Amino acid sequence: MARSSTKGGFRPFGPVLSARMYPVATTYGTAIFKGDLVKRVAGGTVEIFDAAGNAPTCIGAVLGVFESVNQKPGIGKTYHVASATGDGTYACYVLVADHPDQLYYVEEDAVGDPLELADRGQNCDYATGTGDTTTGLSGAVIDSSEHNTTATTDLKIIDVYPEDYGEISTTAETSYVRWIVKINAHALADNIAGI
Repeated sequence: MARSSTKGGFRPFGPVLSARMYPVATTYGTAIFKGDLVKRVAGGTVEIFDAAGNAPTCIGAVLGVFESVNQKPGIGKTYHVASATGDGTYACYVLVADHPDQLYYVEEDAVGDPLELADRGQNCDYATGTGDTTTGLSGAVIDSSEHNTTATTDLKIIDVYPEDYGEISTTAETSYVRWIVKINAHALADNIAGI
């Protein structure tokens, strides 16, 4: 049976190893959803992590979005609207699962070459997708046509998400399977240059 798409971006797999609040600059002007990958930029704020091989600037996935009140986190929001200005300095705050060893599960995009069990241990890029303004969840997915052994790609493919094992075989490609991944070159890992 074909699997349906259930996008939701990057969600922690297992315990959240570390989570911190990061501000988003008022001048950024881009929507941010739960499950989006973010990077830290000069000035200590965060922005959406640019897909396709821009590691090691990624710090993790957004767990929650909060209003900015007097440069401090306020009430939770469904997502950050691109036009929101917050308190004039920070548009909002995002809670990010930011540990370098954090595992996530995320759906693959089913475009080009869907992943199969033989692809475990390879690396891949991701596509940002379009977030859902009703649920507040990210549209980010694995870019399955970009899996390889190149060290500079965004993610390391660890395994199939346990609930999806029955939908995949060693060699048969199945669309929209969720995979456990790790950020390949995390910005907070040891021996990574600063920003």
